[in-house]
Amino acid sequence: MGANADDRVFYKMDERIKAIYGEIGKKYYAEIKKAGTVAQLDAEYQGFFAEVGKIEAEKDRMEAKQLALQGKRRCPECRTLLPVESRFCNMCGVKLADPNETKEEAPAVEVPKMEPKKCAFCGAAMEDDAVFCPECGQKNE
Repeated sequence: MGANADDRVFYKMDERIKAIYGEIGKKYYAEIKKAGTVAQLDAEYQGFFAEVGKIEAEKDRMEAKQLALQGKRRCPECRTLLPVESRFCNMCGVKLADPNETKEEAPAVEVPKMEPKKCAFCGAAMEDDAVFCPECGQKNE
């Protein structure tokens, strides 16, 4: 097996590992969200959950708008695609909101207040992804 073939094998292995990490993350996210224990997570994970929540809410809003143009909507419970005039989901039976009623804006996703990253040596504010302090130049790990 040549170097290029080995590189492809290693690349495929790395991609599989990344996919598994993604699946672990999705499962963890779903379990924590379902259990309602996000508040018990440390600030870094709360930030991840808040960011995913905002993206999901925006995606749902955009999809609902797109589906409405096609005369369809999704069941909020099981995500089945339904005609917009449906009053009940034909898969899970949940009662659906009347599409003709004015819809209230969805409440904003609560974004936890996170303390900005600070230099361990001088206490200066740092960007979250910074490794070196912009004030004293010390490496922060």
